[in-house]
Amino acid sequence: MQATRPASTWPPWAWHIQRYVLLFQSLPEVLDVVRVTGEDCFVVRCAFGQPADLERVVDALAAFGSVSTSLVLSHPVNKAVPLG
Repeated sequence: MQATRPASTWPPWAWHIQRYVLLFQSLPEVLDVVRVTGEDCFVVRCAFGQPADLERVVDALAAFGSVSTSLVLSHPVNKAVPLG
């Protein structure tokens, strides 16, 4: 994905982060993205109809660096954040 740097609130030093965000926004399989600390930079939640769809997304992300994947087997706890 080749993009020009958009006029935004992102500081110049964060362009490497913004290019991922632009890519995530362009992929219909991407449902949710969170930026995290540690070895990984993002956790990206996607939905795929078939393995070839996962392969296509991994290949698109790999253009920017290494990619690791994990599959969710279950979601046993899902709590809402208490307000107030």
